[in-house]
Amino acid sequence: MFLKEQDELLRAKQLEENTKLQTFVNTLSVAKQDLAQKINQANQELYKMQDEFKHQKEEQRVKQENDHTAQKLEMKSKLYTDNVIKMMLIETHDSINHNLTVSKYNTVNIGQGDIQNNSAGAVLGQIMGTAKLISDEVKSK
Repeated sequence: MFLKEQDELLRAKQLEENTKLQTFVNTLSVAKQDLAQKINQANQELYKMQDEFKHQKEEQRVKQENDHTAQKLEMKSKLYTDNVIKMMLIETHDSINHNLTVSKYNTVNIGQGDIQNNSAGAVLGQIMGTAKLISDEVKSK
């Protein structure tokens, strides 16, 4: 009988220990899930911060480009007088003369002219003719 009582006590003790162990395992499982959730939240916040940083960086780049363009335009508006622009046109014309081996081309002066003439048609005709001549020259080489 004594063995029977000890056996029952031992079983009760084992049952109690198994219950404690199962409670501990459940607690660890809940803690693991909580940690996984916190890690997931931290990763989401990190991705959000990275996206915000990329957006801010892109905005800053665009702002700098716009500021630079504005400065260039302001400088050009102050420094590019009529004479400077005319000189630039002459230099461009001379550069075309010296660098392109186009056998035949025409230069058109657009601006002051007789209203009776079809200047738009004439300009388009000149552009098309010049483009064809350049295209023919390039193809022949």
